[in-house]
Amino acid sequence: MTRPQIAVTDASLWFDLDLGGLIDAAFGVGVTWAAPDVVLREQSAEPTGSILLERGVLELDLSGAEMRRAFAFLVQHPGLCAAEAMALAAAAGRGLLLVTDDRCLRAVAERKGVRCRGVLWLLDRLLDQGVVGPRALAHALEAIAASWRRPLPEEVRARLRAWRSTAKGHTGGRNGITSNEAEREEWQHAPACRQSGRARTRQGAGNGLPASCRASQGFGGHSPGSTEERS
Repeated sequence: MTRPQIAVTDASLWFDLDLGGLIDAAFGVGVTWAAPDVVLREQSAEPTGSILLERGVLELDLSGAEMRRAFAFLVQHPGLCAAEAMALAAAAGRGLLLVTDDRCLRAVAERKGVRCRGVLWLLDRLLDQGVVGPRALAHALEAIAASWRRPLPEEVRARLRAWRSTAKGHTGGRNGITSNEAEREEWQHAPACRQSGRARTRQGAGNGLPASCRASQGFGGHSPGSTEERS
């Protein structure tokens, strides 16, 4: 029997899933969700907090080495908050997937060679595994994207078109784009860093990210080995 995939999360993922009404559905895709204890403590002040604990999100106690690594991340990348640095340290130290919709955290994770995905990766799994239908996913993505405060990237619009069309009984490609294109576009256009459901403004020239994130953002594409996994 295949063991469930373990994925480390931060608060931004649960914020988006809450907006889309997909928290319960996220536990039906064969992923064991985990988060540092500080992330769960942050979420305890949110309506989603009790739900996450009830559904069995694993609480990660970081080792001394992981805490030192998290502190180093904070020093090297001041755009990160403590909870984000701890989630990154846990994923890096244990070789786990990191799932976040925090644009700054994803940029740093890519630079550190940590496998990282976002909410679109999860929405695709929900569809592929028949957990949520295309019509509901289109409504959920609309609700999530409404919080991004920027024009929708083509990759998101392509999903909305495909899912709306499928819901009406038309045939067509899964999303109208390739996996590599989807992951690259999702990473580039992910929302600015968010924590516990609250938008956090990033100061800096150009794209609004701090210098430590802008330097590692790599808009030209992903590093080798960062393509999306289906399993």
